[in-house]
Amino acid sequence: MNFKPSDFFIGIFDLFAILLPGLVFTYLWIKEISFVFHFKYSETSEITIFLVMSYIVGHFLLNISHPLDILYFKFNRKSLGRNRFYKAFSFIRINNTSALQELERNTAHYKLFRSLSFVFFIEIIHGFIGGILSPWIFIVLALLSCWRYWFLKDWTEEIALEFENTIKGNMTKNTN
Repeated sequence: MNFKPSDFFIGIFDLFAILLPGLVFTYLWIKEISFVFHFKYSETSEITIFLVMSYIVGHFLLNISHPLDILYFKFNRKSLGRNRFYKAFSFIRINNTSALQELERNTAHYKLFRSLSFVFFIEIIHGFIGGILSPWIFIVLALLSCWRYWFLKDWTEEIALEFENTIKGNMTKNTN
């Protein structure tokens, strides 16, 4: 069996929205994980386990951090609303692959910061109850991550609506 790196595909969503937050969380909790799983993080097989664990943890973080989306839709007056955003996203998915790639990249980025916000909130608590690092560092990181998440979510909604309107306008021009 000849394995090539090109045979292993990680999309932009997998990398930014799942793997990176999982890596950050797993790295910050490596002492606890090592204690529970008798994990020594120096050998190649253990690095593989670390990456797989990070990927799995990243999936959990993606789902656990979803309430930030609910808060976003509830408190953001500029928001299109959840249903409107997903309708525009679906329309773009069906009608324009290049616009879809841009939208998926932006979605991956805002979900990265959504998950990181949650990781840093956990680290604030961990810092106050005996973690190695100061919780004040994570307060700043959590606030910056939330701000970046909010900004990217707004931007993603705006371009979704703009793409949808542009595609519909082009479809109307082509039928006339």
